Formats: sequence, C-alpha cells, structure tokens
Amino acid sequence: MRRRPARFVPLVLGLALLSAVGSACDDARDVAEQRFTPTTPGVLTVAVSLPAPGYWDVDSAGEPTGGFEYELAVALADRLDLELAWREVPFEQMVAGNLDGADLALSQISVTDERKSLLRFSTPYYESGAGVVAADDDDITDLATARDRSWGVVEGTTEEALVRDVIRPDNTTVFADETACVQAVAAATVEACLLDLPTALVIEQEVDGVATVARFLTREQWAVAMSPDAPTVDANVAAVDAAIRALDNSGAIDQFAAEWLDSRFARDPADLPVIEARL
Repeated sequence: MRRRPARFVPLVLGLALLSAVGSACDDARDVAEQRFTPTTPGVLTVAVSLPAPGYWDVDSAGEPTGGFEYELAVALADRLDLELAWREVPFEQMVAGNLDGADLALSQISVTDERKSLLRFSTPYYESGAGVVAADDDDITDLATARDRSWGVVEGTTEEALVRDVIRPDNTTVFADETACVQAVAAATVEACLLDLPTALVIEQEVDGVATVARFLTREQWAVAMSPDAPTVDANVAAVDAAIRALDNSGAIDQFAAEWLDSRFARDPADLPVIEARL
C-alpha cells in the first residue's frame, strides 16, 4: 500500500450568488450526515490499476503526481475527513469483486449488470464511449471493416466483451493494460485496439504511429466500486454518493476532467466517425 497525505483541492464556487451558497450548505450537510467507516481508521484506501495515463499519473518512483481520478480520490478523502492511501490491484481482479482489502476502487470501472452482482457502486461520476486505436493511416469507419482487423483488448474490460460479442473478429489478443495494447498496434502485432475513449485520446499522444480513428457510442457510466461484503457498505456507499454529488454540484469533477483529460486529448472526440453497431 502506498500512502500520500490528502491535500486540499480549491474549488471555484460562486459564493456571491445566494443560490450557490445555499447549494454549498446543503452539500455540506449532506456529506456531514453520512459517515464512511474505512478498514484502517483514519485512512481511505483506494484500489487502482496502473498504468493509467490521464487518470493516475505517476512519477519515476511510482508515486501519484496528478490525474483525473487521483484528484477525485484526493477530494473524496478530504470530504470524508480521511487520509488518502492507494493500492495497485489488477483491473480484472477488481471487477471480479476482489479489491485486495481496499475500501473502494477508483479505476475507470463501468457499471454493468454482471459487475453489480459482485460489487456495490456509487452514483456515476463520468460517462465514456469506446475508442478505436489503429495505425494513423488506417480507415476503420464501419463494422464490416472493423471485423476484418486483428484486435487487441485489455483483460476484464467492457471493451473486451464488445470486441468478442459485437465486432467478432477472427483474431483477438488480450493485454494486461492499455499502454501495452497501443504499443502492440504501433508494432503491428495487432491492427487495432479498443479502449475507453478518453484513454485512447490520451495514450495516442504517447505512442508514435497510432491514432484514435473511430468510436463506439457505448455511453458507459463510471462509478466508485466497493465490496458488498463490508459490514458498513450501505453507509459507505451513501457517504461516497453524497461526496460525489457535492463535488459534481460545485463543478470540481468537470474541472478535474478538463485539466487532466480534455486538455490532453489528441483531437476532439466529436470529430471522430461513429461505428454504427447494435450494442
């Protein structure tokens, strides 16, 4: 487990407006009425799968330096009056319901019916589509063309299921993480890789010769995941829900996304062609 003290994240609030003041007070009361009980007293332990460019950026020593979900984790810990600690857990292990003793997982986890049977989810904090990463001169704009390519996917992701059940190519290779998948495209080991769209738009900037060439409108909802076996899970979910609502109402979540994701996108996602498919 790696630990880093939570830091205060300043929020831009319209305090001059009475309605904003009222909303802020309501949010504060909402959070105050909820109590989160962590496994380790005084510490919020967050499970995360790395590498996660744009979400959990780390330095050469492996310590977080920023990122959309890192900032969200810091803000959650601050609102819950806890110190923040983080623990690396493989993604496929998290979505299978094993958080390795962490209080919650904050790692681009989409809410699905299957996962609901294994985890408890908070209110969503982000919506995402799926992005197709291929050679920068490739032209994948429809399902028939996509089906002719060899594909890479990350184990345990919803994109793995989309490639298997919707695209249905002849050849699919499973990778441990998104960066390895994109690097395989650059090396021509596979012809295309399907990732969360924001991830694709960030990672393509870091690997030569690849680009996000298309997208699927999956409209997946990301949420904080918690173990249903925790004795205080109902209260913990309620506390996290209240904190996320407060951060959303204040504009903080949009601020985190703008700073760590939108500003690093290689292109405007709205400009990408949409692959029509029955999802």
